[in-house]
Amino acid sequence: MAFNMLEKFMTALKESIQNTINTVAADVLNNGFTSTTLTGEGVALLSASHNGGRGAGNQSNILATPADLTYTSLTDIITQVMQTKDDRNKVASLVSEKLVLPTALWNVGTTILQTAGAPGVANNDTNAILAFGGLFTKGMCVNHFLTDMDAWFVKTNARNGLKFFNRISPALENVDSQVSAAGDSAVRGRTRFAAGCSNWRAVFGSAGI
Repeated sequence: MAFNMLEKFMTALKESIQNTINTVAADVLNNGFTSTTLTGEGVALLSASHNGGRGAGNQSNILATPADLTYTSLTDIITQVMQTKDDRNKVASLVSEKLVLPTALWNVGTTILQTAGAPGVANNDTNAILAFGGLFTKGMCVNHFLTDMDAWFVKTNARNGLKFFNRISPALENVDSQVSAAGDSAVRGRTRFAAGCSNWRAVFGSAGI
């Protein structure tokens, strides 16, 4: 019985550590529209006021007008990704690779990316996202740890973008020295990691409305 309980505690601790990792990693996007500490520019990770580099002026990785996820708003973001300049004011040749969504938008995202015709259009128009090719080659990701159910994101192929450093992998152990006369025991775990973003061009998005 004691062994079964210890195994149960180990499993619970492992799940707790994994939830912590997922929460911290998701906070890069959860705080992406508000926190100014995620980049070195003094603006939010998702902002219309990024320093574009040599002669590029301000650049944006958000929609000019926040919008919920629709076929139209997603194609607008795809176009914005394509038109983004690099630090030398040259075309960055970015590609939209992955659609990242909260749980509430799983069905909307699936409909947009998988429907042969343009979703919500009565004229039998082609779904340009599918027909163009080379878009969302890494598919769609539903992140259970995103907290804003209206916000949605597009990950691009920009270099040195979203980062996750696994400095010390999660390690669990039974602390035998803390077994008491009453039979009580303890388990402990340790991990070190960091999440962030080094290049704002790696993620575009909208906070929704």
